[in-house]
Amino acid sequence: SRRFDLDTAFRRKIARGHQHEARPFQLWQRLWLALDAANWSIERDVGNLDAPLLLVQGDNDPFGSLAHVKMVMARNPTARLKVVRGAGHSIHQTEASLPSAIATFLDALRGI
Repeated sequence: SRRFDLDTAFRRKIARGHQHEARPFQLWQRLWLALDAANWSIERDVGNLDAPLLLVQGDNDPFGSLAHVKMVMARNPTARLKVVRGAGHSIHQTEASLPSAIATFLDALRGI
């Protein structure tokens, strides 16, 4: 929080791909600093998900990594991974190939 307030380079990095510079960070901060989130981890729950998972990860994402999605895949072996080479954090806003990857995933589920 303090770094966001004082470090303009960090603030610009966070703001990339977002319409409002501070809002995404403020929402993230509120969520993750809440007492309820202090001990939460997706690791406990991801193995219980009973839905097809398509995990999409940019290999240049400064906030997430392949280690995160590989952890999910280890706990949910039906999950599928799509790594987008050169993509950062806001893949849904920057990658024209994403709709096709999602369509391919859904077609496979339908057996097409």
